[in-house]
Amino acid sequence: MPGTKHKLEPHDARAAGSQSELRKPRIASQSPIQQRLDVGAVEGATATNNRPLIQTQSSSFQGSTEVGRLCRDGGADRPLDSPTTSRVPIGGKTHRHANKFNRYMEARNSMSISEPRSVVESSEPQPKRMRHRSSSPRPRCLGDTTFQYRNLDSRNSEIRLLRILPDISTRIQCQIFHTSLNVPHDYVAISYSWGDPLDTRLILLDGHEFPITTSLWQVLSRIRSVSSAVIVWADAICINQLDLEERSYQVGLMTMLYEQASMVALWLGPEENNSYAATELLCELAECNGSRTALVSIINDQKRSRHWQALVDLFEREYWRRLWVVQEIFNARKVTIFCGNSVHPWEVYLEASKLLRACKVDLMRGFHRQHGRQALSRRGVTHVDCLVAFGPSTLQSLHSLHVDGRADLFSCLLLCADKSCRDPRDKLYALLGILSESDRSQFRVDYKLDPRDVYTDIVDYVITKTGRLDIICCSSNPALAENIHMLPTWVPDWSHISTWRRPLSWILNCRFNAAKETVASSYLFNRRRKLSILGVVLGTADFVGNGIDNAPSTSAYLWAFLQWYWVFLSHKSPASDDDHAAFCRTVSLDRFKYPSCTTADVIGRTYQVFIRLLRDRYEAFKPDETMQRYAQATPELSVDEIAQAIEDYFKTAMKGRKFLITTSGHMCLASDHTSASDIICVALGCSTPIVLRKHGVEFQFVGECYVDGYMEGCALDEQKSGSREEREFVLI
Repeated sequence: MPGTKHKLEPHDARAAGSQSELRKPRIASQSPIQQRLDVGAVEGATATNNRPLIQTQSSSFQGSTEVGRLCRDGGADRPLDSPTTSRVPIGGKTHRHANKFNRYMEARNSMSISEPRSVVESSEPQPKRMRHRSSSPRPRCLGDTTFQYRNLDSRNSEIRLLRILPDISTRIQCQIFHTSLNVPHDYVAISYSWGDPLDTRLILLDGHEFPITTSLWQVLSRIRSVSSAVIVWADAICINQLDLEERSYQVGLMTMLYEQASMVALWLGPEENNSYAATELLCELAECNGSRTALVSIINDQKRSRHWQALVDLFEREYWRRLWVVQEIFNARKVTIFCGNSVHPWEVYLEASKLLRACKVDLMRGFHRQHGRQALSRRGVTHVDCLVAFGPSTLQSLHSLHVDGRADLFSCLLLCADKSCRDPRDKLYALLGILSESDRSQFRVDYKLDPRDVYTDIVDYVITKTGRLDIICCSSNPALAENIHMLPTWVPDWSHISTWRRPLSWILNCRFNAAKETVASSYLFNRRRKLSILGVVLGTADFVGNGIDNAPSTSAYLWAFLQWYWVFLSHKSPASDDDHAAFCRTVSLDRFKYPSCTTADVIGRTYQVFIRLLRDRYEAFKPDETMQRYAQATPELSVDEIAQAIEDYFKTAMKGRKFLITTSGHMCLASDHTSASDIICVALGCSTPIVLRKHGVEFQFVGECYVDGYMEGCALDEQKSGSREEREFVLI
């Protein structure tokens, strides 16, 4: 069937010129716990020296890379728009004090009119330019060209390739030609972020002006040869993006296209934010060969503080958030990463990232010793979290599944929940290239389909294949929140799902078994807008605490805990040890299940953590006698243990949820959309209980729910004994 890849990528930062930025975290005199909580803002300062600190493989390859081989004489040279200094060469000499306007005019005349011109910074006053003398071309929208595509022969697996003509002194000139994937051909497949679609540059394509994004223009400039043509595949040019049938057809060929490429050139963007320092650090980390001792030595070297900041910035580049990256890298024979003028094999990034993930605790301790607190990255994430979870780390778990042949659709969707793509349908289509042939054959790539139909197809397929309803637990109830695709409440909106919306059993890396090994008794009807399921009712929500949204502050967590504690005591007074244990298990999602953990440990650890956090932030806070007694009965926790507890309670358990007690007295931690009178039930084939809201004679899906005492099949046992009934629910 016809089809192509549409790869418009969202939120790609504009690829601007190189400007180094040094950012240093503030150091505050605070208690160790407070330093863990109040992550300082990062201050920026401009670098005064942009020279690389390391020797990296320069832009002339000399045949050491596949691009060099394809160019024969190693002709991939520096970017045409490489950063200039404060002097402009004129006539073979450097004029420091020449009139700026004259230098500007000479520089402009020496370049193609469509190429960017660097205006030299100078202390001299800049002369006013007359309007009629300005020759800057107006920005061109993507697709605004006289170039006409010839149709591809889908029966012959035909694609287009791009021949970049040599010569780096003029506008980029390319020729496009057709070839079949059935015929071997040497070419470089480009993997990059599209960037801002309104920020464009012009190239010549078969003699026609053709607008492309600045990001693509930069990578073409980077790999262009001075003397030989370079053959590449770049989606924005080689696919007619205005032809939906062609886009659909080409997506079906993406696996073959990247598998057959001689090399995949991964473009992270231009050199900026001291990326040269980041690549130097990456090489050092890769050379540690997994040694924890070597890593600790690097962490403790205070001279490398700016290198760590640069690495954080590099790992936060928009490229790593692209969903299409997954199949482009996994299906490649060879991956070479370009960042400005530096070039490294994929293995350098991968080995460094593996070491960082394995030594997270060492990173936390080292950063704490050096800075006294953990600074925030540009995205508001701690530097340690960024280093262990961003960059190449976003692909490691998925790579393990791919290598082992266990990359099923549901797992891939969950692991890639935070990755982005412009077209919501690409949440499925971009993953087809890493799925098994049997899974891939069940989906037809079609950009004419509505996203609602694509996402409903996913739910239908996963339930049918697995016999489980766990996939509906990813839905954040779009009927009660934003629902731009008009989805049923039980269909997850994969274009808006984040990590904290993943199913509880997935987040906790354990398998709850609320419905035991039952198979989902479900079916779709009414043009697949409704889902019928069977379940056992546990009760309705009665006492409901305050919810915590998806971007809470530390104070929000602490006040929510106190309010939940008040709700608990209001319903369970006087509360027994078992009641306190049930409350503590609930607010932590029963995170402390290990053989030596007693009931007293669960209660004492929970209360001690929150007492210490509250006292550290609010000096006047005084816990009640019961909470204080339980906390004092537990050995004092270390700073590292408190930090891990913050991770357990805040990021995993409480975020996006609220505490409640059902009419039957069961304590629950449910979706923050839950309201009083919502029904709590265990659906057949679902690992966790779910929350439903009555809507006439039908029900809306609200979210999943932790119910203390009912996570291991107790509801099904009670149903078999006759104390509970099974009933049908129609979800809309």
